[in-house]
Amino acid sequence: MGKTFAALIIILSVLLSGCATLVQKAGELLEGNAFNEKTISIYRNDNHPKKEMRIIKTVNDENEMVISCSQFPSLKIYADYPENNKTFQFKRAYILSTHVHGWNEFSIELAGEGIFNKNDAWGIFNIEQPPLRLSLIEGKIRYKDSRIVSNQALNNLNDRRERIIVLADWMKDRIKNDPVEFSSQKEFEKYWKNILFNRNPPETDRLPEINPDSLLRDWEEAVSWIYIEYMWDNIFKSFNQNPFYKMR
Repeated sequence: MGKTFAALIIILSVLLSGCATLVQKAGELLEGNAFNEKTISIYRNDNHPKKEMRIIKTVNDENEMVISCSQFPSLKIYADYPENNKTFQFKRAYILSTHVHGWNEFSIELAGEGIFNKNDAWGIFNIEQPPLRLSLIEGKIRYKDSRIVSNQALNNLNDRRERIIVLADWMKDRIKNDPVEFSSQKEFEKYWKNILFNRNPPETDRLPEINPDSLLRDWEEAVSWIYIEYMWDNIFKSFNQNPFYKMR
């Protein structure tokens, strides 16, 4: 009862603040995930886009790092916390991709390492290679009043993931000779929507080999996931060599 009341209070606070990530926050609160992490320390870089690293204590009494970026509010990167050395191992990526009728929520196992050099006031990341994304390890889907969990959710999310990978690779290949920078999801959506859903595309324009109905539904229900997949390498480059100052 206490957690439910606290969740309602926090949701109300978010509503009053006009936060753009209301659905993400509300989803985490109602699923109980917001109560599973106790923040120990916070490091921030306030250069645009803002980045944050939290040191948390999990329900298993382990310390982890949670890395996030304001440009990708749907994404959290989890890694072990290097207590006695600088090198850390990536563990998983948590994605909560929302849409008007619900959300896709899942975690992907990661493989890779990085370095976090820190002192009492600040720290700096050095991540030479973005972590590899392995298999989905848990997932949930909410669509209107329907809730899908367990193996059915993982199967549906894996099918969507395969299509999103095909789409992101097609996008990268299409502009490889004339690169386009996307500083926000809004810019990304505007650019690609005009190409993907042009009713009268040029005859020479080859679209990705995805069922058109599936492509449209993926776009409407998982565009933030598509954006993350497309920008994956750049996300980790943005963490490098930027001081994260300790806030507490």
